[in-house]
Amino acid sequence: MVVRWKGSQCELFHFESTGTALGLLESSQFASKTFQLEKGDLFVAYTDGITEWDNPCGELWGRERLETLLRTCRNYTPAQIVRSIVDEVTGFGRDRSQRDDLTVMVVGVDDRRA
Repeated sequence: MVVRWKGSQCELFHFESTGTALGLLESSQFASKTFQLEKGDLFVAYTDGITEWDNPCGELWGRERLETLLRTCRNYTPAQIVRSIVDEVTGFGRDRSQRDDLTVMVVGVDDRRA
């Protein structure tokens, strides 16, 4: 997903999977697409362990909560965003044991000039 701010508006761009999980099958094939990142964009990659973390009632944390959190992190560094996501997900689960991988990566497009 890419998070892009234009003025006070936050736009999210989603990239859906086109094949099996990466590395699962040797014969997997994937379609390629291009997307032009802009200065200030955030690229957020995560595994389903983030969105499928459940609470004691069986409710999933979900993509909507992730998107809501990302919309509130406008002036955070990528490291702060990762920490916020992990804290929110694990807090949502109320100390339930981890059942799936928990992987998240946030990369910012530097808006400073070299």
